[in-house]
Amino acid sequence: MNLLAITGAAQGLGRATAQHFAKAGYAISFCDVDAKAGAEALADLERMNATALFTHTDVAKPGDIH
Repeated sequence: MNLLAITGAAQGLGRATAQHFAKAGYAISFCDVDAKAGAEALADLERMNATALFTHTDVAKPGDIH
């Protein structure tokens, strides 16, 4: 299984990219500063039977990067 990691994937182009690659069979790991939108995006991916992981992260803050 291939894995795609995306930052800022809770909405817009990032979310569409996650959905596109999930349909192609990729596992998706994504983060976003918007926790609510991230949870909604994760639920959408799970409804597609995708393997997905969401992490609430602000990539502009070094302390948020694990």
